[in-house]
Amino acid sequence: MAACRHHSLRFPHHGIVAEVRDYLFAEGDQEARPGLARRPSLSPRERSELARNRAALLRQRMAQTALAVRFAAADTATLLGQQAKLFEQPGRIDYPTEIKRWQALADQAGLIAERWEQRS
Repeated sequence: MAACRHHSLRFPHHGIVAEVRDYLFAEGDQEARPGLARRPSLSPRERSELARNRAALLRQRMAQTALAVRFAAADTATLLGQQAKLFEQPGRIDYPTEIKRWQALADQAGLIAERWEQRS
């Protein structure tokens, strides 16, 4: 049986996303908790840089999600092909059509991932 490729995807930026999220929402938390020093306001330049970093992280996540969909769809097409070989009799599932649909989905997700990667 073919190994599923989507299980090998890694999302190393989760820590960065958490740091950005914590930083963005920390100011509100500090107001709610007495006794903590209030963080100074960000300058317009710092806010702009933070927004650019956040946008870059979101684009990266979109590309990675599209790749995950691509690999999952390709794996599904492969599994359907294997299942079709096991059940050689015509049944309720039109395997060739279903395989083509999943391959098309994989191809489209790959194109989407490429577009998001180019924006990064």
